[in-house]
Amino acid sequence: MITEKITRMTAHDFDEQTAGRKLVLLYPYTSYRNVFLAYWLSLYRDQVLYYRVPAPHTTLKSFLNTIAADLETRGFFPADLKRLMIRDDPQAWGEALAAALNHMNQMDGKCLLYLDAIDYLNSTDHFGVFLQALVLNIHSGVQIAINSRWLDRNMYLDCLRRGDAVVLGRERRSDAGMFTIEAEERPQLEVCAFGKGQVYINGRPIDNWDGSLPRHLFLFLVDRPLVTRDEIFKTFWPSLSHKEATNVFHVSKRKIATCISQHLPDKTTLEMTQYQSGFYLPSDKVARHYDVSEFQNAIVEAEGAENKVDEQRHYERAVEMYRYPFLETVDMAWATARREQLRQHYVQALSTLGHYAREQNQRDKAVGYLSRALAQMPQRDDLERELIELQT
Repeated sequence: MITEKITRMTAHDFDEQTAGRKLVLLYPYTSYRNVFLAYWLSLYRDQVLYYRVPAPHTTLKSFLNTIAADLETRGFFPADLKRLMIRDDPQAWGEALAAALNHMNQMDGKCLLYLDAIDYLNSTDHFGVFLQALVLNIHSGVQIAINSRWLDRNMYLDCLRRGDAVVLGRERRSDAGMFTIEAEERPQLEVCAFGKGQVYINGRPIDNWDGSLPRHLFLFLVDRPLVTRDEIFKTFWPSLSHKEATNVFHVSKRKIATCISQHLPDKTTLEMTQYQSGFYLPSDKVARHYDVSEFQNAIVEAEGAENKVDEQRHYERAVEMYRYPFLETVDMAWATARREQLRQHYVQALSTLGHYAREQNQRDKAVGYLSRALAQMPQRDDLERELIELQT
């Protein structure tokens, strides 16, 4: 199956990974959400209940009314749910929907409730209470899948700690991202720099940076985990005096701390860096997950691999993570130089995979890899010649 080639996971593997879990969370930045849905459709067939929140700012109550109406047409009369929707009691809504799903499970076997575009709901607090009640009250054989462009880590943490939930979509990464469970709880900072540069704290997006300078400085500090103050000043304020640059730097750092802290439950001011021996280092009070670091680690592991199988595997992981150019909307000199450096690593990975595919007589695959590499670097005559050879 094509899905198995893409994910390196068979339907049996998928079933084993999700078996016994009441809640399955699709990691927001996974490329495999449609593949996972295809697996569920093959496993559950007609017992997949798919509901998508239709538009931004939809209320949980109106969404549940839609679900109740559909269940009624299927012959499962959630009378309690419809009656309870009159009251604003999300816990009771969760318990009532669980009862309806349990009844469906008893009648027709196991079923999956797939909730899509959950970030469109306008009341995440209500959804958290509702979901906890739903998960706690469904029986074995009933499963809930959540798909969303972003997920609030705190909303699902209890389910993960109890073992009721599993996260899909981080299989090729080094950790579970924002859903990493630590002995000592820390805010989980996630930065997706391949593309426009999305930043999340505990799964919630940071959209307001109080100007472009704090955002750009933040991204620079994330990308340079060991940097001196002079390097920072030369990059951002080369024409200012040391005193002026120091003032602007500290103001910008305070703005960064405020932007991050306002998304934390206790609003505690949280510095993302610490100063030590003349260098700014990542703060140990925050757990960082950075897609560029994952990409670079995959490249390094590929270059140091002892055999072709491992080299190919690491390059495939690197290619998977490079979805868009590095900070494609930031035109500062440091970002432009970094973008070109990472692009060259990406082309290296693509061309190597193309050569391996050609050696293995996988012509179409080789053409695909080499075409993508040439699109990134049209000046590479060697890639063009190799493509011509493959296509003649």
